[in-house]
Amino acid sequence: MIDIGSFQQSGDGYVGTLTTLSTTAELTFEPFERQSDKAPDFRILHAGREVGGAWRRQSKAGVAFLSVAIQDPSFPCPVRAALFQPRTPKSKSWPLVWDRSGTRD
Repeated sequence: MIDIGSFQQSGDGYVGTLTTLSTTAELTFEPFERQSDKAPDFRILHAGREVGGAWRRQSKAGVAFLSVAIQDPSFPCPVRAALFQPRTPKSKSWPLVWDRSGTRD
């Protein structure tokens, strides 16, 4: 698993940066009023434009996280990652973690 971003809580959402070898983007996770069970819990915005969504999930071990999908025309497929709570009690940084396997449970 690789950290590809770092986020901070901001009100009911999150703000931070996605950073890979080819992309750096400031992103905002904005709460979204769901119209269906499949709709995301958060819209992901870059420069005010929607680029993805995030869904609340819980792992088999009981760990809460956000399952994230970020899309861009320059990407061959969506970037799928997970936003986890800070790793230590003193940290305010929520890591965005990518794993090639695609499993988030």
